[in-house]
Amino acid sequence: FNQYEQTLLAWMGLHHRSKILPADLEQLNNIDDDIAPMLLSLTVILRLAVRLHRGREDSAPPVTIHVSGKQVKLLFEAEWLEQNPLTYMDLASESKRLEGIGFKLEILTEQFSS
Repeated sequence: FNQYEQTLLAWMGLHHRSKILPADLEQLNNIDDDIAPMLLSLTVILRLAVRLHRGREDSAPPVTIHVSGKQVKLLFEAEWLEQNPLTYMDLASESKRLEGIGFKLEILTEQFSS
């Protein structure tokens, strides 16, 4: 990776768990206009992936993700969310954090027939 790419990866790594502050968003002004929105979106997706991969679980949860601009929808089997209330609470908290940077996270459930 060249120095510019390393800077982008470092920004994602720094913000994949910590709160993203207005000053952090100002740092994106130093990045190409066509790259900055993608970097922020990829960071949001990384944050969600970290929250979904709780602990040492071997398998990923049954989730479908839809991203459109600054709207993110997570679609879960209702039973899975009921069995994983801590993950649900963590995602609900993350939804509030993401509102602070202009993203809307929706946590949806769907009943799947067996």
